[in-house]
Amino acid sequence: MDRCAWLPLLALLLSGCGVTFSNTPEFNKGLPEDFKRRVLWNETDIFKYNLEQLAGHVIYSKASTGEYDRGPRLTTSGKSPTFKLIDNGQVYHSKIDNAAKAEGSYLAFAATMSNDQTADVSIIDTAQVLIPYEDVPVTDLAKISETKAPQGVKRYYIQGVLLASVTTRYGATIKTDASGVVGNTFGAKGSVFNEQQTVGRDFRISLLLIDIDRMALLKAAPQLSPQTPADFLKASHADGFHIERIVGFESATTPAQEQSP
Repeated sequence: MDRCAWLPLLALLLSGCGVTFSNTPEFNKGLPEDFKRRVLWNETDIFKYNLEQLAGHVIYSKASTGEYDRGPRLTTSGKSPTFKLIDNGQVYHSKIDNAAKAEGSYLAFAATMSNDQTADVSIIDTAQVLIPYEDVPVTDLAKISETKAPQGVKRYYIQGVLLASVTTRYGATIKTDASGVVGNTFGAKGSVFNEQQTVGRDFRISLLLIDIDRMALLKAAPQLSPQTPADFLKASHADGFHIERIVGFESATTPAQEQSP
């Protein structure tokens, strides 16, 4: 008998036992392609309270992989980064298993899951800080791009910051004759899974970066350079890598600390 053939029968049996039995869900939906290209920054513990502090800074790569130094903050006089809360910002929802680790950094935690575990994952964009294209200090960035960077050093300008919440509800396989089962139970992959009642919540920060060295290359090749300033900056965006730490942002404070005398 096929391993999955008994799942509808089990659903019928459990329906009379006070257990919610859902249909077999789709596993490991792929993240949107533009989502995979985000530049992730790991230091979310303090900075999720202070997104505005990040925008406008130049950062420089260090010899250590994933580490950067904070440089000067460059903004157009009288212009401040715009902050907004995002409504209806869900960008991903799926049940996953440990195969989802292939989807990249947002789901990298899946690598720690055992073969008999699942997780229901929702990723929601919640807040954004952005320097509009017309307010980016292009002249100042052009001056930096005209100076040669030390060998191996990359230079970026933080145009925007995006905060996303990641909520996770883990599940595990249960025996078909288990009693006292509480919560949502579903059949998938030839097994029965029961979801835990507790929900974990984490945050991820991604940065919208202008690659200053790419700006220099575009400026040196007019035939490749977009015509409008906004298109020029969009063509200079960096994507698809991971920042572990930015040295020099340690002085950030939480709202509670700011109110202290």
